[in-house]
Amino acid sequence: EKMPVIIHSREASQDTFDIMKKEHAGTTGGVIHCFSGSAEMAKEYVKMGCYISISGTVTFKNNKKTKDVKYCINTWKKKFKNFEIIEWNEENFDINLNQYTKNAYEAKKWAFVSDYIRLYALYTMGGVYLDTDVVAVRNIEDLLNDRAFIGFENKEFISAAVMGAEKEHPLIKKMLDKYNSVEKKEFGFEDNNSLLVTDILKNEYKLQLNNAEQYLDDGIHIYNDRILSNPSGNSKTIHVFTGTWLERR
Repeated sequence: EKMPVIIHSREASQDTFDIMKKEHAGTTGGVIHCFSGSAEMAKEYVKMGCYISISGTVTFKNNKKTKDVKYCINTWKKKFKNFEIIEWNEENFDINLNQYTKNAYEAKKWAFVSDYIRLYALYTMGGVYLDTDVVAVRNIEDLLNDRAFIGFENKEFISAAVMGAEKEHPLIKKMLDKYNSVEKKEFGFEDNNSLLVTDILKNEYKLQLNNAEQYLDDGIHIYNDRILSNPSGNSKTIHVFTGTWLERR
């Protein structure tokens, strides 16, 4: 049985397209998640039968929110009535605070800037972080009973699109320390924070890569992908990269 694919590609637009074309991805279709390539490349993917997912995890002051982003944020307001929603951008975060964010910002690699800012916000304030392409389905206040929570994207990786932690949580500190120890000027897929948090949880907290609920040291609660990432009858949030959720709402 042929299944659609979900592709998350950073700094490899042409290579990714060439591979998909070679492997006849047009026969299955799928989603190009967090697409950041050219308009011409987007048209080629559409011709191939793919959906294009465009998201911004941190909104910069000169950017306009898309219709889908506004829809997602409105679901937060409806489902998270007791939460204060804070938008992080240049007005409340010093881009020059960290060499990593400074270099990423100057290179216009917004997704990598947001990788750091979400951790900074969680570590200094505590709370819940959501990508702007996350739909709220149910209230999440019960998730706050744990010191930190995050969930699988699939059986191999943890997703950083939805995560929560108390102020100054050790896991968030470990992730920040990784960013503070490098001064990158080039940014690739291997640098994204979903891979980073997966590696730290696996190597330092004994995470089992099995897409199952787990309780780890430091009060970390891991959820399966049907709670925070992919759609199900038990979903609290849904990361829209999973397909045409917005069209089916």
